[in-house]
This record gives sequence, structure tokens and C-alpha cells, in this order.
Amino acid sequence: MWIRLLALGAIACAPVKLTPEQYYGGAAPEDSHQADATPDAAADASEAEVVATDTISSDLEETEAPADAPQPEDLWDDASDTGAPDVSVPDVSDPIDATDLAEPGDVEDVPDEGPCFVDCAGKQCGDDGCGGTCGECAAGFACSKSQACIPACTPQCFKKQCGPDQCGGACGICPGDFECGADGKCYDALCTPNCDGKVCGDDGCEGSCGDCAPGDLCEAGQCVVGPCSGVPFDTGKCQDDKALQCLGGKHLVVKDCPGQDLTCGWNPVMVAYDCIPKGQCFPQCLAQECGDDGCGGFCGVCPPSWPCANGSCIATQGGGCGYYTVVGTCAQDLLWWCEGGVLQKRDCAAEGKSCGFNPDQLLNQCLD
Repeated sequence: MWIRLLALGAIACAPVKLTPEQYYGGAAPEDSHQADATPDAAADASEAEVVATDTISSDLEETEAPADAPQPEDLWDDASDTGAPDVSVPDVSDPIDATDLAEPGDVEDVPDEGPCFVDCAGKQCGDDGCGGTCGECAAGFACSKSQACIPACTPQCFKKQCGPDQCGGACGICPGDFECGADGKCYDALCTPNCDGKVCGDDGCEGSCGDCAPGDLCEAGQCVVGPCSGVPFDTGKCQDDKALQCLGGKHLVVKDCPGQDLTCGWNPVMVAYDCIPKGQCFPQCLAQECGDDGCGGFCGVCPPSWPCANGSCIATQGGGCGYYTVVGTCAQDLLWWCEGGVLQKRDCAAEGKSCGFNPDQLLNQCLD
């Protein structure tokens, strides 16, 4: 039955092509666009169309569907199981509030953090809290963690091959099997220094067990008074207007300068004290920071309360700061630093700590 219905629907929707004889009920006219066709011919054509339609409908009605043909309701059930994903339809029964709709050009609100206030109270340098700076330190100064300008750390590597430079760096690195000694020099790590019972001389590892006083001799690791005692081996000295010189460390030479109508003074050519013309004097301050310059003057003046010994100023706690700064200096595990114009000293080893550079504070301190 359902096939008939479908066929009738197809007939109703699709045009049926008829032969000229079926359409006109006889022979076709010579000109299908002729305007003066007779009414009788039109009526005959209409009857032919009806007869053809009835004939086709009758033929379809006599066609029976096969016994195993699916029923319409079965097709409906099968059509519901297409394998397509379930699609949920949103519930639009509730009206949409127009205020919930975004307007063109709407942007997300950004919270207002308010104005930024510069914070430089008590600060000389560093960040001001608003992307700017509280100032710049002058040359030779560095900005500390507390944002104060302090003297920049100056590496101290004079006569050192290795070891800390007092500023967080190193004066050098020893090669291969060598290690850095306490004096900042590299020594063979496989060699064990031997200074037992010695106060001077070679330690067996290219080092020294100590030095004797100027002019004294080192014999069997002991300092003994020699012919040049009190006279520096390298430069000699003036005494009672006489030039005293030591040759080879064992032969004292005394020159009577007044007897030659000369005077004793520094001879820059010999790099030693000798007899020179009267009225001519060359200050001798080589490797000296204080004491007599040989010409009636001084090689330098020590800071307050620092004594001068053998041309060197001896640092003294409680005295003037001298060349020490707030950055401080480590001498082994002794920390020296200047505070309020007064030299301070701290024994880090006595506290179970070691003296070293603190990069966070830009200072030498006693460190755990």
C-alpha cells in the first residue's frame, strides 16, 4: 500500500510526458504556437489527458508490494537509529536579559592600582619603587643592599699569586698539582714543607720558614749575627755620614764620605746608599711608607696611633682607619674595617667563623 502512496506522490509532483497523439487525441498540428486552435480540439485534448492519467493510476493500483517489504512504521523506527550523536536542544523558555549581552567594544575592567609614590627616604641609590632610581653612586663607590653609596671594594693582590682578593674574587688560580698557601703563593701540593726547629731558610718546597733581621745571617735554619748585622743586604744604609754596604751578605763595607769631601746619601743609579756630592740628596723611600727618607725628610706619615716599623705602618685597633674602609679587609681570619673613622678588628676564627666577602652586603664579614 505504501508503494502506491509513494507512486501517487511522485506522479503528483512529477510531470507526465504524453505523446502528441495522446495530448491532442489525434495528429499533432503543424504549428504548436498557432493561436486560432478550435475549442473542440482543446476539449478532445483534455479528455485524452484524463484517460492517460486514469490508465497510469489503474496500473499502479494493480501492483502489489512484496510480502517481505518493510512496513512504514519499521522504517520510522530504523530511521531514528542513524548512529548520529545526540544533540541536546537548549531550553529557551526563559527570556534573555538584555543586560547580560555584551555590547560592541566592551573590554574587561582593569583594577585601578592608584598612583605610585616614590620611596627614597634615607636612600642614596637604587630602585625608588616606581621604576626609577634614587640616585647614582659616584665613581669609586657602589650601591649597597641598604641603598647607600659605600666605597667600592678594591682587590688586594699585591705580591699574591692566588687566594681571595678581598672583594669576592680571586687573585689567581694555581695550576695542576699546586695549591694556594696562606701567603697567597702557589706551592706544590705533593710537597710537605718542613720548618720544624727552623726560624728562617728554605722550607723544602720553594717556600721560606722566615726571614732574619736586616744584616743577620740564616745558618741551619737559625738567625745569627753576622758582619752586616743591621745593614740591609740590598740597599745598605747611612750611619754617621758613612755609607755602610754589605757585599754578598757576608762582607761589610764602610765608606768614609767626609774624608772624600762627600756626604752619605741615596744614589739612584746604584739603588743603594753611597757617598754622593754635598748638597745633593735623593730621597730613598723605595718600598717604604714611613720613616726617614735619607735626606732629612720622611717617606710618609702613618695614620693616628699607627707606629712605624722598618718603613711600614702597623695597623692598630682604635687608631685611625688609614687605608681600611667600611668594606673591610680579611687578614687570614682577622677582619679589619673602618667604622666612624675608627679602625675596628674582629677575630673570626675565635668565633668559629671564617673571614670572607659577602656578595649580598658587598662587605667582608665573619661568615659561618
